Amino acid sequence: MTLGVGHNLALRLDRLAALLAVEDRGLSVQEIGDRLGYHKTMTGSLRSWARHLGLLDERGRRTPLALALLACDPNLGLPLTQALLYARLATNPDAEMFFFLVNDVLYHHSQSGDRFDTSDIESSARGAGVGGSSSATRQHRRELGLMLHLLTSGAFGDLRSVEPAGGRLRANPIDFPPSVVAYVLAASWPANTAFRSFSDLERPGGLARIALVGRAGLRQLLRAAEHAGFVVVEEEAGLNRVARVGDAGADDLVAACYGG
Repeated sequence: MTLGVGHNLALRLDRLAALLAVEDRGLSVQEIGDRLGYHKTMTGSLRSWARHLGLLDERGRRTPLALALLACDPNLGLPLTQALLYARLATNPDAEMFFFLVNDVLYHHSQSGDRFDTSDIESSARGAGVGGSSSATRQHRRELGLMLHLLTSGAFGDLRSVEPAGGRLRANPIDFPPSVVAYVLAASWPANTAFRSFSDLERPGGLARIALVGRAGLRQLLRAAEHAGFVVVEEEAGLNRVARVGDAGADDLVAACYGG
C-alpha cells in the first residue's frame, strides 16, 4: 500500500496540521486548495498520509487521536508528536513499505550494527515481495526513497533512527519517552489480556521492533515506563512480561505524553 507515493510527495507535518484543521468542515479538494493553497495532488497525498497515520477515518473524519494531537500540538511540530506519529505508522501493516523497512530491515541492522544502503533495502524488499503492487520498478524505488527520507531528514528525522555513516546508512535505537511507551502498548494491547510477554513485544509491530532495540533495550524502555507509573514489569521465576497500569485507552494517553 503506497502512502501518497503515487504523487511522490514527502510528508510535511505543518501542511498536514493545516489540512486537519479544516478537514472536518466537508471541504472539497478545490475548496481546500483555495483556502490553504494546496494543489489537488498535495491534498490527495496528505489525506493518504493522514489515513495511514490513523488521523482520518474511512469517512474522512478526524479521529480521536487527531483531535487529541491538535489540542496538544496544533502545528504537529513537537518532538513528541514525531514519536507518536512514527509509532502509529510503524505499527500499521497497511503501510507496507514503511512497516517492512522499520520492523524488518532497520530492526535487524540496528541489532547487528551493520551499515547499509538503499540498494540493500530494495533487494530485501523485492525478495520479501514488499511493494510489489506497483509494476513500475522506478515507482518501487521512489516509494522506498520517500520512506528513507521520512526517517533521515523528513518528518521523523529528529528521531535519528537512520543516519548517514561513512557514505552508507546506520540504524539507531530510539529512546521513546515512558509516556510514548505507554501509548504504544495501549494502542496494541489485546482485549481481555492481563499480561504481555517480552517475546510478544519483539514481533513485527511490537514495541521492541519499532524502537529498534533488542531485549536489553526493551527492558530499559519498560523499566522507565514502570518508574513513571504506566506499567508493571515482572521478571521473576522465569517470567518476562509486562502489565499496564489502569485501563486508559491509547487516545486517552496522548495528553499524558505532553504532560497533561
